[in-house]
Amino acid sequence: MSSCGHNPAYLQKGFTLVELMVALLIGLIVTFGATQVFVSGKQAFNQAESLHDRQESFRYLVDSMSYDIRNSTSFGIEANSSRLKIDYVGRPVNSVCPGNLAFSVYYYEENGSAYVDSDCSDPEPISSGVSDLSFTYILGLYGVVSEITLSDPAGRLPNEVFEVRVANRGRVIDAVEGL
Repeated sequence: MSSCGHNPAYLQKGFTLVELMVALLIGLIVTFGATQVFVSGKQAFNQAESLHDRQESFRYLVDSMSYDIRNSTSFGIEANSSRLKIDYVGRPVNSVCPGNLAFSVYYYEENGSAYVDSDCSDPEPISSGVSDLSFTYILGLYGVVSEITLSDPAGRLPNEVFEVRVANRGRVIDAVEGL
């Protein structure tokens, strides 16, 4: 017999325990890395979706209020600065109260949403994720400064406060013509 190690009884027929453990460890590290990439991607997607929802909601609220403030015949702010009243007089063609010559539109925050209400319709939420809405006059009563606090009910984004200034066209034109 030869002692060279060519004996068939000594030939390796599989992996050793150490080789299997190293392969399992490498597989585990690769799986953990792939899971981390997936979780990070999902978190980024959720945050982007939250930002999109917030931006869309904010844009609609600001566009609606701005249009009404710019085109109204007059406006007023309640004593506690939390409710804006916008008056229309002599405008029978309108999208809020068709056929009415005089009506008012109101903006306010309630239960985490911004609401719009009018003399001829029921209140309806127009923007969610609004935790505070307050109003002040622009110097000279030419328009309104709206301070809007946006929140995320799911807690994915921090609260943000925005200030929007909108002038009333009629008052600005009257002021310019009076110069």
